[in-house]
Amino acid sequence: MNPASLTRKFTIPIALFLSVGCGRQEKLIPERRPRPVATAVLSQRLPPNAALVTASTGTWKSEQLGFEVAGRIEFVAEQNTAIDGRIRDAEGKLIVEGTPIARVESERYQLAVANAEASVARAEQDLIVGRNDLKETIPAQIDAANASLELAKVEYDRSRQLGRQNAISQSELDRAKSTYENAVAQLRQLVASEKSQQAQIASLESALLQAKQGLRDAQRDLEDCTLYSSFQGVISDASVVPGSLVSAGTPVVTLQMMDPIKVELEVSGEQSRRLQRTETLHRRRFGAVASRCVAVAGR
Repeated sequence: MNPASLTRKFTIPIALFLSVGCGRQEKLIPERRPRPVATAVLSQRLPPNAALVTASTGTWKSEQLGFEVAGRIEFVAEQNTAIDGRIRDAEGKLIVEGTPIARVESERYQLAVANAEASVARAEQDLIVGRNDLKETIPAQIDAANASLELAKVEYDRSRQLGRQNAISQSELDRAKSTYENAVAQLRQLVASEKSQQAQIASLESALLQAKQGLRDAQRDLEDCTLYSSFQGVISDASVVPGSLVSAGTPVVTLQMMDPIKVELEVSGEQSRRLQRTETLHRRRFGAVASRCVAVAGR
């Protein structure tokens, strides 16, 4: 074989290879962006037992409030007014003043308190006088009666002795006897009055207690001229207006407790059997748009 021809055979393929390799353009590969991911901590728990049920809201507590005394309305709070309850401790000491709900005219109840205070003062004075009579006056009278009795007895004994000797007349003896018997009766009367005074003291003490109770009743009636609630809530309805005449126990306003709010669920028998009394239900927050505002929950 001719070396020259061998050289040509190898030259042609190489040239073609080089021409082909130089003519190809480099292909660009776009860079891939990382995908966003979310992480969570794994924990063991029971799968949720979700169910869609219908429910309605209602008031946790609703009460009609009225005065314990009769009178003419002087002031009443408006509907939708927030009310703080008046709270006292176990000893009756006021802890929270509370918001006044309504008030009736109190002039005659103030006069009743003044009269009751005067009755207490009179009862206290009568008791002081009665105790002083029992402690000082009656004992002094008894001592004087004893002295008179001793003197009358001496005179009567002397008169009887003189009478036996016919030294005095019968009328003088009778007078001495009468004086002695009167002294005995006077002493007995004073001893009886002492026992009666002890009973009178007990009666005066009872009268003082009754007067103090009357004063407390009058003061309570005066306090009841202003109406308070025992719990916090919102006035949903006012049944009276200023100037109205109300009697004791007549409903004046309706007060509803707004926190918490009762939710009543309508569930099937099977669902109700799965619910336990103390079971915790997960809260869900719902968005809403207020269209109107009333103070009655559930509307």
